[in-house]
Amino acid sequence: MVAKGIQFVLLIMLSLVVAQAQDLASLRQAVDANPSDAQAWVALGDAYINANDLEQAETAFFEAIALDYLSGDAHFGYGLVKFNQGNLDAALFEFSEMARLYPERFDAHFNRAVTLANLDQANDAIGAFQDAIAQADPEASESDVIAAYTGLAGQLIKVQNYSQAADAYAAAQEIDVSNELAFLQAEALNLAGRGLEALPILTMLENAMGDHRISTLRADIYIAAGQPDFAMRALERALGRALEDSEAQATILVKMGLIQRDQGDESAAIASFQNATRLDPSNLVAYYNLGVALLDAERYMEAVPALEAAFSLNRSDGNLRLALATAYDNVQRVSDAAVQAEAALEVLENPTLVLRAQFILGRSLYMLGGYNEALDQLMDVVTADPGNALAQTWVGLT
Repeated sequence: MVAKGIQFVLLIMLSLVVAQAQDLASLRQAVDANPSDAQAWVALGDAYINANDLEQAETAFFEAIALDYLSGDAHFGYGLVKFNQGNLDAALFEFSEMARLYPERFDAHFNRAVTLANLDQANDAIGAFQDAIAQADPEASESDVIAAYTGLAGQLIKVQNYSQAADAYAAAQEIDVSNELAFLQAEALNLAGRGLEALPILTMLENAMGDHRISTLRADIYIAAGQPDFAMRALERALGRALEDSEAQATILVKMGLIQRDQGDESAAIASFQNATRLDPSNLVAYYNLGVALLDAERYMEAVPALEAAFSLNRSDGNLRLALATAYDNVQRVSDAAVQAEAALEVLENPTLVLRAQFILGRSLYMLGGYNEALDQLMDVVTADPGNALAQTWVGLT
């Protein structure tokens, strides 16, 4: 499983909640009575946000800023409006100004961090979340601080700093224990190469939840530690506990099949993948791995329907298209092989896989009578891999 992304929600200042109880008309009257009162404009802007009238809110907050540039609440409100309008650069400016003017305010740093995260500026977002955490007392609630730690962890994962992400998830749990956060911590520990440290956490979670994701992560850790037997036993136990959940069973069986395949037990792997597709006909990974296992076993006629089923679920994956081209090539469906190999070449980046697709395309084009086009593809293969005797043979034929 890949760690879930945190759905960030901007913090709303308390005055917005208070404004819900106030009448728009009376707030408008207060502004009309004293148009130079910046705080009155802020209160009006808050009320317009609560009424979901962003255009009027923008006007009110802008007027407040024009009257008093040091009004942190005005910058905050204007930032909220711009964020909700999708103008993240403007929102970032406002929250950054608020953080500069009032560095002690948790909400300024937090909303700045959320905006940076939405702008995919992970390194800057990390710093902003750290600033928010440093300013948590006395303003922030426990849930606010947990949100800051989980936000920090999410951005650390984006920059592949998994160890510090695990520490951030652990810090969040010191405030309030959460099974989901514990799982994310274990996942981060595994990604950091500290999987063995995650096993006590996963054992606790497995006994408390019985979620199949926990067992598959335990299996990954055992495999990394060179213990495939432990991995299989963990998965078999999980399979027995998931009898009422066919999708979970299918996921577990796919993981078992991958281990069996790595251990050289081809027939057992194929059986696991087949059972997974039976239990969950929408499981793309099961169909793909079944097809690849059947290709490796040179059972090409059986590989075709498995890979076609996978292709019906995902038509954009280059590896899948190459596998399907390979299957078609081996059952003499020449035109179909050419189509899939050519499509695979549009998305594949791995040089080895690119050469494999070019060879299939070149040979298919030759058999279809496109000799010049075939020669172009095959020459690319022999140029990159002069030792490829099969490609050399087909170049000679063209």
